[in-house]
Amino acid sequence: MCGICGITWNDQNLIRSMGQVIKHRGPEQEGFYIDDSISMCCERLKILDLSENAKQPLHNEDSSIWVVLNGEIYNFQEIKKELENKHKFYTNADTEVIVHAYEEYGEDCVHKLNGMFSFAIWDSNKKKLFIARDRLGVKPLFYCIVNNNLLFSSEIKSLLQFDGVKRQINYDGLYQFVTYAYTIDGQTMLDGIHELLPGHKLVYSFSDKSLKIEKYWDLSIAESKNDEDYYLKNLEEKMLKLILKALSIAFISISLTLISTASSAEITINWPSIWVGKDSKTTVISELVNEFNAANEGQIKVVIEAQTDYDIYAQKLVAMIATGKLPDVFTVGTELMDTLYRSGKGMNLASHIGSDSHWNDVYPDNALESNMKDGEIFALPYELFVTPVTYNKKLLKNAGYDEFPDNYADFFKMCQAVTDTGKVCTSQMTGKNAWTSMLWYSQILASAGGPDIYNKGLDDPAYLKAAEIMREMYNYTSSDAVGATAAVSAGHFLNERSAVFMNGPWFIKRYKTEGIPGLYDNLVIAPAPMVEGGKGGIGGYIGGRQSSLAAGKQTDKNKGHAYQRNKSAIPINRGELQSVRPILPLHE
Repeated sequence: MCGICGITWNDQNLIRSMGQVIKHRGPEQEGFYIDDSISMCCERLKILDLSENAKQPLHNEDSSIWVVLNGEIYNFQEIKKELENKHKFYTNADTEVIVHAYEEYGEDCVHKLNGMFSFAIWDSNKKKLFIARDRLGVKPLFYCIVNNNLLFSSEIKSLLQFDGVKRQINYDGLYQFVTYAYTIDGQTMLDGIHELLPGHKLVYSFSDKSLKIEKYWDLSIAESKNDEDYYLKNLEEKMLKLILKALSIAFISISLTLISTASSAEITINWPSIWVGKDSKTTVISELVNEFNAANEGQIKVVIEAQTDYDIYAQKLVAMIATGKLPDVFTVGTELMDTLYRSGKGMNLASHIGSDSHWNDVYPDNALESNMKDGEIFALPYELFVTPVTYNKKLLKNAGYDEFPDNYADFFKMCQAVTDTGKVCTSQMTGKNAWTSMLWYSQILASAGGPDIYNKGLDDPAYLKAAEIMREMYNYTSSDAVGATAAVSAGHFLNERSAVFMNGPWFIKRYKTEGIPGLYDNLVIAPAPMVEGGKGGIGGYIGGRQSSLAAGKQTDKNKGHAYQRNKSAIPINRGELQSVRPILPLHE
């Protein structure tokens, strides 16, 4: 990766300072362009064209247009062939293609580019700054306006090098982060600092100090070639059958018996499942589905459709909810529950469950109610989780600690001691997938504000207190994790480069299978530290509903009710049932 930054005025000291704090993104080559109107910097990680000629910023033939790029243009060679008869290239880097594509096509050059990128172009002839971000937002880009001047950078902390940028919490962004584990609509958790959204371009005009942001790309949803019968081949009751059985992944095994005379053919139920690959639950799910298929051979068959990338799956699910063409049965994350409910496209399960006391025995208190709105049960929760702290006792012992601290004042003393040994205390991240950081903030907030804090407004002092503690935690993180995904933070812990990690029970298997030799034997689970003077209890764990099962609403009324419930198909072991209440146990 690389890091880019810039300001719409001449300030050599500031642009160098902004570049230094993102130097970890591109430690191999540093370059600047500074004139009376603009200052730009690129901290480059050299991949294509390792020569000094390729140092960014790069320019066109007469040096009237300059560009800085973070990312890679996959089709730059094809574009270069189109342009080299009209333009003179002086490097073999993909970055230079952007300059000449802009000369040829203007702002529409973004439609020519295939890749992951965020770039900024300074057009001295037209006195404008043109910035664009790739279609899916792989590469980050943040900006802010101060006194009608624009600042931009690959990371927020670079913008904070300018004293004019406010250091104030954006409570709307904070609310979004606490709710969804990420921010939306270009907001960040700092007031006045924005993220350029994926598939968007920004133009800053120097003539009138104006800012214009436009979407240049959006996901298109093509019409399916399948006819209506394809999507209506399964009854509502057929959807319910799989939901009830798949629920046994966390709580109980249950089956339904086919009594319909409409068809003797085996019915296939497709289930897009996110629990695949390395996840600890993959094996359990496969076993249960195989058990179900064996018990219902010739009648109904469940087919798992592996979803290896949750973000991509979530985007597809949003599109399917919008069009009403939902899967037979599908996994839905907490962040999409309200979207599913408001769409009216999901099956209402309330009439099937009714007042059966059996269901009250299956679920912990209020679990079903968490998926209810206006008397409808639109999904069945099948995965609960807790998020304790996992720490490496060997690394803590090397830092002089035999036990994990129970308050944050002592915790940060321990973090400093760990840092002094050359290790990272706890690797934290920002950006789209700030998973473990969100978990930490939730723990801190509950400790500061008490168990009912989420029922209070964001003006409660506990939210600010939690944010202050979270900010201090970033003093002891690793620079490569900031702005990266959870994989970076996890990788540090699995390789004993960091001492403390927060995640759910699904990660336990990975400690064993992916950690360095001996890692698992050195791991200990503990509650998160307490906030001094907070309203939370001692030794608490934060957890919740991770995911639920839902089904698309079916409209074929001709076949009527084809199924009846049959609880005797697979016996219920009440002893085993109690082992999962009120939270899932911390084991594989």
